[in-house]
Amino acid sequence: MSGYEIAWVVVAVAGVLCIAATGMLLRHSVRPLLLFPALTLLAAVLFVPAPHPGAEGVWAPAFLVALFEGLFQMDGNPTAALRLLLAGCVAALVVSGGVSGLLALRSSRRDVTESV
Repeated sequence: MSGYEIAWVVVAVAGVLCIAATGMLLRHSVRPLLLFPALTLLAAVLFVPAPHPGAEGVWAPAFLVALFEGLFQMDGNPTAALRLLLAGCVAALVVSGGVSGLLALRSSRRDVTESV
């Protein structure tokens, strides 16, 4: 494995651990129908890739590219990374909101049929 592949494996393992820890911490304080979209949004923030402007064909997590381009580069331009991050977050919220809505609808129908 190359260093680039190892870096993405590290990002994936750290991201999954971060999502699992956040889920464990919030499982009793946040409603389940809100927890799933929150964790999906966290996954989007951690895993959406963006091209590294200084290296051809190299991708990194978009939030890191935006952070380094915006704060640490004198002539940095985080716009592309921020657009990809925004698109990934919107897509994650739409999908997770739809899934949560379907699950809520299903459970409310189940409650109605059980009470009859």
